Amino acid sequence: MSGAIEFTLDMSPEEQPPKPVEETAPVEQEAAVMEQDSAPEQEIIQETAETVIEETKDKPPAETEEQDLAEKQPESTPEEAEIPQQDDTNQKILEALGVLAQDQKSMSIFAQKIADDVRGMHKLYHNEYVGRLRDMQEELDKYHEIDREKVFDDILKEIAQIYCNNEMLLSMSEDTKVSKAIHNLFKDIEQFLDDHGVFIQKSAVGDKRSRFCQVAERIPTEDEGLHDTVAASRATGFSTEKRAIIKEVVDVYIYKKPAEPRKEEVAT
Repeated sequence: MSGAIEFTLDMSPEEQPPKPVEETAPVEQEAAVMEQDSAPEQEIIQETAETVIEETKDKPPAETEEQDLAEKQPESTPEEAEIPQQDDTNQKILEALGVLAQDQKSMSIFAQKIADDVRGMHKLYHNEYVGRLRDMQEELDKYHEIDREKVFDDILKEIAQIYCNNEMLLSMSEDTKVSKAIHNLFKDIEQFLDDHGVFIQKSAVGDKRSRFCQVAERIPTEDEGLHDTVAASRATGFSTEKRAIIKEVVDVYIYKKPAEPRKEEVAT
């Protein structure tokens, strides 16, 4: 045995006792038997490892882990799968409603701000700018009248009215000198008005009625050719090319179709 202490004595070879036989043979045999028994198991383990390595070699680690987890997790029923989807949908609806409520609140605040600004502008307009705008409009109207040559209309109308009111004097005076002076006076008035673009308007019988005339009386006539013509001029008028200063007063003819004779009168 390995643990025994050997004593060496000075003996002759014949006198020395025989050496003990080492007990290694049974141990080696037992190890050989165990190796033979475990050989098939090692081959199976090695083949299984090679198969696993071949299967997982081409797959990424994440996919392999997901598949492993999927295989480990139990399959869920359709009813159980719909519950999380409904919860997600309800959550999204609630979030959308919250966003809408926030937008509505912001719009209400903005609308209120606009209404306040409009009221402020309205108040400012009526308190400060109405009077200024009225004065500006009156001044602008005056400039428009000047541009349209209406600035002297009032004066020209008064002068023309003097002519119309005293026109009868032209036929009343019997004295030659007085009549001549009156005629000259009226000629001067006509010339003054003419220089300022105002023309005398005195229609003759049969003239077509002017748009600056004022109709005093409409006289019916069976002559269709006299329709809307002047029957008599009662008062002289004055006008410019675009407007009347004093309208001429006239009587006009109006065509009236004659009545057809009755059948009894024709028979007699």
